[in-house]
Amino acid sequence: MKTYNLSAIFGAAALTIAAVSPAQAYSWTYGIDSFNDGVTNGIVGNGGTYEFYGMAVAEDDNNIFLALNSNFGLTGAAFNGAADKHIGWGDLFLNFTGKDYNTAIASGEMLAIHLAGTDSDSGEQENGL
Repeated sequence: MKTYNLSAIFGAAALTIAAVSPAQAYSWTYGIDSFNDGVTNGIVGNGGTYEFYGMAVAEDDNNIFLALNSNFGLTGAAFNGAADKHIGWGDLFLNFTGKDYNTAIASGEMLAIHLAGTDSDSGEQENGL
């Protein structure tokens, strides 16, 4: 996934920027994914349920803001190929330690966000950080 400063793609993201104050607009970093590589019902690139377009990240002195852009619904989607017949967003792991994933997890320094409206294999039921 390539990373771009949001101001570099301002024209393509005008609707997103409209919801952000001018002071914040230039602090967003945007990771863009291919717009046609999602797979739905065995077909690649059909703009289907699992298409993911990208993610934006911004921060201020007290907050980190994440925005995910996808066709994937908030509560996930039914899928007969999954053990529980459902695919959800799951958990998003944030590693600010400079350590590898396993070391950060083992030391209790890894942050994770359990996304709203989803079940995950982690067993976590409470939404949030």
